[in-house]
Amino acid sequence: MKALHGLGNVDYELDMSPKLWNLPWPYRVLDPRHFPAAADGLHVIAFSRVAFDSSGKHALFSFSDSCAFGQCGKGGAVVGNKDEGSWKFATAKGCSWAY
Repeated sequence: MKALHGLGNVDYELDMSPKLWNLPWPYRVLDPRHFPAAADGLHVIAFSRVAFDSSGKHALFSFSDSCAFGQCGKGGAVVGNKDEGSWKFATAKGCSWAY
């Protein structure tokens, strides 16, 4: 995790079309360089860089869900495994946090 954290932030191009995301609240894409003022019900979801093993079939990254006004927040590490051309993701056991 220290090596992954040491890579720092990166911008990813994500397809944010409503058909692909099943989130429990309405969302919009934010520009981190022009962050909005805190508002009740605001959630900010962020992802780290992705670290791959030498085969390119195993991945590790982290995510966080931060709420406005410090009301809530959580995060954790995610392990990805590529099986027959399709990625499967699972939360890494024992690696999570709460704000």
